[in-house]
Amino acid sequence: MAADFDLKELSAVISNMSQDLAADTLQVVLAGNDYLICKTPIPDTGWSVLSVLPTEGLMQYDRVLIVCLGVAWFCLVFFVILLFNQARRFGIYKILSEHDHLTGLGNRLAFEKDLRSFKEEKDYPFSLVMLDVDGLKLINDTLGPSAGDSLLRRTSMLLQDSFRESDYIYRMGGDEFAII
Repeated sequence: MAADFDLKELSAVISNMSQDLAADTLQVVLAGNDYLICKTPIPDTGWSVLSVLPTEGLMQYDRVLIVCLGVAWFCLVFFVILLFNQARRFGIYKILSEHDHLTGLGNRLAFEKDLRSFKEEKDYPFSLVMLDVDGLKLINDTLGPSAGDSLLRRTSMLLQDSFRESDYIYRMGGDEFAII
């Protein structure tokens, strides 16, 4: 059934309903037809979902059913949004837990996980390269930690430029790096 009322009229009713915090449902007459407007607040947002339903031919228990279905639909949508946000947060935490914040390379945790998977999958042959940056402590002591951080970032860029994209490069901690 197509809406046969003026949208300005509906807009005015919704605006009044939005200002009335106590109104959850409202029966209104628009263009000579009865409509049921249901307001379902979205927690922690200050927003509400408004449903405009024709009441023609509906009995009282049908109206209650429609309100219950509206609330159930809202809960489903809210639950999906909540799951999506939790999954996104978990993904971000997982990425942060396996990467070095200074260089963006994988860290020791990622290295151990990847090395285990190489061994379990028997993905042979593979090479393991371990190296460290000589003189990092001296640079940190004489020029300051920002110079040492800059050296580590530059080293990680050189390693990324020197190895293939299919190789895995890790900062193990301090001045130590590993490549699989």
